[in-house]
Amino acid sequence: MSPGATIGQTLLVSAVLLYLLPVPRFSAILRSATLVVCVGISFFRIGGLSLIAYPSGLLGDLSITTQILLACSIASRLTGVDVLPDRDRSFLLTTAAVSGLLLYPLSSGLTGLDLYSWGFGSGVLMIGLALATFVSWCFRPVAAVMLLLGVVAFDLNLLASTNIWDYLLDPALVLFAWGWGLVLLMRRFRAPSSSLAPGTAEASQP
Repeated sequence: MSPGATIGQTLLVSAVLLYLLPVPRFSAILRSATLVVCVGISFFRIGGLSLIAYPSGLLGDLSITTQILLACSIASRLTGVDVLPDRDRSFLLTTAAVSGLLLYPLSSGLTGLDLYSWGFGSGVLMIGLALATFVSWCFRPVAAVMLLLGVVAFDLNLLASTNIWDYLLDPALVLFAWGWGLVLLMRRFRAPSSSLAPGTAEASQP
């Protein structure tokens, strides 16, 4: 397992464990100790394999974007402070959802355009990423930082993949972003009907 993959799976297992525990009720010292214990449990061997090997076999390597989101989630859980503001998180998830809709269908071989293959060193993609980083820096600096970290991790070969897309996106992140978007749409569709309910009830009264 590559260094980046090990870090990603450790973050994932630690985040799940922290959200299963009543961490907000703990003292600051106990929270820090809990994080250390969760990281230790991540490397606990079950059936001859460490615990982090199981989600790795199911999900594959987690992208740098996913790892940063997990790290922010862990920090928020431990500190009680929203490390990543809602606007930035929504922007990142929306970008992941749209990128996944473009990347995976176009890379399935059903079309003549294979965006995934561009990740092996296409100059067009690199120029596009540079422009996206510049635009993001103007409006969403957090997204720009994540793009830069993904590119740096790609240059350092922190993951097993040699495709830069795998450093920016992964199927787990895209599926989560799609689910998040679906839930958001359902809430917005339900909001008008719920807001009309009190008025309807009042009108029905004599």
